[in-house]
Amino acid sequence: MFCDTCGAEVVAGQKFCPNCGKELGAASGVSENRMFSHFRLLGIFWIIISAFRMLGGLAVLFVANFVIRAVLHQYPARNFVPALVSAVGVFLLLGAALGFLAGWGLLQREDWSRLLTLILAFLSLLDMPFGTALGIYSIWALMSAEGERAFARWSSAGGRA
Repeated sequence: MFCDTCGAEVVAGQKFCPNCGKELGAASGVSENRMFSHFRLLGIFWIIISAFRMLGGLAVLFVANFVIRAVLHQYPARNFVPALVSAVGVFLLLGAALGFLAGWGLLQREDWSRLLTLILAFLSLLDMPFGTALGIYSIWALMSAEGERAFARWSSAGGRA
């Protein structure tokens, strides 16, 4: 159990925090458990948004290699435009793969997942509206002082508080 004010470890049954002196009640540790649920939810959200990004990337690749090639078969740009659009599709698929990795890492309580998720969160701020919302939520949960302390305990203890 941990004090929800200062984050110090508290032995079960103590009435006051040995670090800050705050009275501990039945709700002690609730703040950290709340952050743990945010981390799990972030992992799930990153996997969901990555699935949609993967579908978008596959759709872009399909359009580039079948639709655009069929339409531009007689023009000089028949090879350049599909290659350019295919590059966008590959970029979307790469972002989806990194998002799946970040979500899986968060759910598995991996130390590296926090950094990867924060990098993706900052990049996702430009992806309105859902990427922006997920980016803000990720940045808040993983960069707040409470979130940093909770993530360090969550990942090192394997999620057992």
